[in-house]
Amino acid sequence: MAPLPLPNLVSFTKTWHNEPYPLISPTRPELSAHGKNVVITGGSHGIGRAIGVAFAQANAKSVAIIGRSRERLETAATAIRTANPLTTVLLQVADTTQRESITKALNSIVDQAGKIDIFAANAGILPVYGPVMGYPEEELLRSLMINTVGAFNSIQAFLPLAAPGAK
Repeated sequence: MAPLPLPNLVSFTKTWHNEPYPLISPTRPELSAHGKNVVITGGSHGIGRAIGVAFAQANAKSVAIIGRSRERLETAATAIRTANPLTTVLLQVADTTQRESITKALNSIVDQAGKIDIFAANAGILPVYGPVMGYPEEELLRSLMINTVGAFNSIQAFLPLAAPGAK
């Protein structure tokens, strides 16, 4: 069994996977994203980067990643291009907690790639772990802004730009 992701976590999961297993492999024809434009917030590292790589492997027409750090976005873009050189990779620096910022980023992506077929509102943080007693209010507010307001802003900005049948 692989090490648990968090210290002191009791896990009932028998097997931990770090790579897609055959049943969910993005290279399976029935899971193809051929011709689709994909946008991922929080696409510069972690789960977002893995989503981008998987959609490139699934032959997406384009994968656009949005994040706050250009350097991290460029590193992720390289990984996505390596997964499939035929997939167009776009990147936008934006802050999902700022409605104008995410709206501008999504409009730029649509101008370059066309309507959005698949949208992953993935931007988020894992808040600092600690007891409620003495927990800093500013840390709670930061996590609420990024994890809740950021997702809300992202989805509101995405909806008018969605292709028919978008997911």
